[in-house]
Amino acid sequence: SIIFVPSFNSFDVSKPEPRERRMSNSHRNWLKHYIPLSLPYCRVSLFSYSIQITRDQQLDLDEPALDLLDDLKDSRDKPRLPVFLMAYSLGGYLVKKVIISTL
Repeated sequence: SIIFVPSFNSFDVSKPEPRERRMSNSHRNWLKHYIPLSLPYCRVSLFSYSIQITRDQQLDLDEPALDLLDDLKDSRDKPRLPVFLMAYSLGGYLVKKVIISTL
């Protein structure tokens, strides 16, 4: 299973791709189209979340981190199958927070 954790509000596979990406050589979404072709028996999912900014302009990642951890626990079909987390930008901080919270 691959779980993709993007930066907030930055990725939605259900929306049409931007015009400049459609005009390029490859107009297909790699997460939606290419990973399933390369790994047909692997489940690919997207973790989407929203964040709150506190009064002192700090990002509050506690709730999305708990949601991700709960989703990880609920999504495990078989305990011995690996789960790969792919993250970028703020999603990387979110995954780091989840990992630290489990230690």
